[in-house]
Amino acid sequence: MGHYRNENPWVGSLRIVVCKGTLMIDGTTPLEADGDLFRLRNTTQNTEWIRFGEIVNGRCMRLKLSGSDLWRVAAA
Repeated sequence: MGHYRNENPWVGSLRIVVCKGTLMIDGTTPLEADGDLFRLRNTTQNTEWIRFGEIVNGRCMRLKLSGSDLWRVAAA
């Protein structure tokens, strides 16, 4: 869970949340585990994926969204 950002305007930022026991992007797109990836399952045709990266103190510091790196935004 957390807020992740990429400076590329085409990638932007996203939030990973848990909603009713399911990992979701921004509370609207469910993620489904597929080996070491998580597939975006808002439609059956969606080929996008997420891979969680380095963990520091129990928090993922970087994730990869279909090849683009996003870094965790520190909470204020």
